[in-house]
Amino acid sequence: LTAIRFTAPGELRVLVFLCLIFSRCLSGLSAVTFPGAKKEGTLYMFSGEGVKRRLTVVMAVETAICATVMLAASPYPALAAVAGNLLLFFGYYRMSLKSFGGITGDLAGWFLCLSELVSAAGIAIAGLPGKAGIG
Repeated sequence: LTAIRFTAPGELRVLVFLCLIFSRCLSGLSAVTFPGAKKEGTLYMFSGEGVKRRLTVVMAVETAICATVMLAASPYPALAAVAGNLLLFFGYYRMSLKSFGGITGDLAGWFLCLSELVSAAGIAIAGLPGKAGIG
């Protein structure tokens, strides 16, 4: 993401910054909504039953707001980043249940890194000069 940040037009720089937030929103949403693989560990501690409902609502609203602002900042690259991340999110859910029986803190970190990579790829592909009205 750093390479894009310094060479991209202004609206793409804003979009890269928002993608970092969007990735973390999705990661937080998965931490409170996906079933945990273990009944111990840091992820389990932070996603206790007492706060799950409130956290789910807050994370969903933050994710929606972030996606909306991204789409307003630069529609085509943002659409590529958001769509790619949503596909990744649902694939992450399926993979974590099938392979691990739920998510763990390590899987959450893996998802976050991959989400940022998908965002960068979507922005780079859809935001190429001469494409999608940019440049």
